[in-house]
Amino acid sequence: MKKYSNKLNFFETVSLAVGTMIGASIFSIFGTGVELAGTGMYISILIAGLITLLISYSYIKFSSKIVSNEGPIAFIKKTIKKDYIINSLKILLWFSYIISIALFLKGLSGYLLPLFGFTINLQNHIILSFLILFLLIFIALHGDKDVGFFELTFVLIKLTILFSFIIVGLKTLNINNLILKNNTSLNGIIHASTIFFLSYIGFGILTNSSENIVNPKKTIPKAIITSVILVMIIYFLITIVTLGNLSLNKILLYKENAIAEAAKPFLGSFGFLLLSIAAIISITTSLNATLFSGGNLAQKIETLNKKSKHFRTKALLATSILGFLFSIFFNILSIASMINTFLIIIYILVIYSHIKNIKTIGGNIFIVYASFFSALTLLLLLVYYQYKTNINSLYTLILLLFLTLLIEYYKYNVVKTNIVKTKKF
Repeated sequence: MKKYSNKLNFFETVSLAVGTMIGASIFSIFGTGVELAGTGMYISILIAGLITLLISYSYIKFSSKIVSNEGPIAFIKKTIKKDYIINSLKILLWFSYIISIALFLKGLSGYLLPLFGFTINLQNHIILSFLILFLLIFIALHGDKDVGFFELTFVLIKLTILFSFIIVGLKTLNINNLILKNNTSLNGIIHASTIFFLSYIGFGILTNSSENIVNPKKTIPKAIITSVILVMIIYFLITIVTLGNLSLNKILLYKENAIAEAAKPFLGSFGFLLLSIAAIISITTSLNATLFSGGNLAQKIETLNKKSKHFRTKALLATSILGFLFSIFFNILSIASMINTFLIIIYILVIYSHIKNIKTIGGNIFIVYASFFSALTLLLLLVYYQYKTNINSLYTLILLLFLTLLIEYYKYNVVKTNIVKTKKF
């Protein structure tokens, strides 16, 4: 038992995933989702959740066989052998965590600053982000067990608040608010589900912490299934309560904090305060989990890892600083779109690797193919919607993909070739 004393147990592992999933997106982009899907938002929530369960199937199978903080990159390695491609994917996955940190910092500024009477501006955002990142880096460096304890404690507080909101809110529900109206379209529901997919992506973060988890080959598959189903139920109930207690016009009016506003009709100002606190805790636990896993992944990137004695500290600092910079230069929707697109590319490659290694990894080939085509469809929809509504984030994605591949190709195929030739002489 002693060798496990500083590793995460099952409940802490589930809390790491739940802490990431129930974060900035449910509180920050909920109103945007309703703007797209109207009263059909709860359908979008279910579609996104079911797609996540389908896509997570390959992660579940791989994690029962492979233990590595490289996470999905270790899974992809089973099929793709070229070093420059693998290292490019590590960097892209790391960037997805960096951009996620930007999203969480944006969300924290949106809730925390007004709660204490501060104006939301660049200066206050910088000060707040610095203080929060400093605290979380300290926790991450202090030990894996402290990260797990932090997540478990605050996830329990967050779930207590959210379930209180759900239980009381269900009693005052206006069923008429849930009826699909003329402002609801199939296109809007699908668009909202592609954006809200972001709210479920935390399950994959567990595979980037597998070396820090007790008995990971059994713990991680169970934790992925448990966390996705639990979060899908919570999201569905929160959506029902919010739509049922707040008119569509008011949700759109207060779309930045619609869930907190939905507590006012049955809990008053205290409810608004309580849900604001839940939002802050949610975003902080997401930030904590992402920083922890992003730092772990950075240590596995050959381009970055110079075998330094204090590289974990440097990895956490680099992840934090870059996330902070993205939070300054991009808005929330741009950030959300970039995260989703980066991760869907990784998911597709993981599922493709599963197809190629189905005999050794195991699993139902029909489910794997269904998840592959679901992920591919989701990627195409994301690119289409970014092209129509957010072209700058699409350009940024293409530029990052191109530069990463170009740099890694040059390093592996030009620099190393010249080194080998030099050694011969």
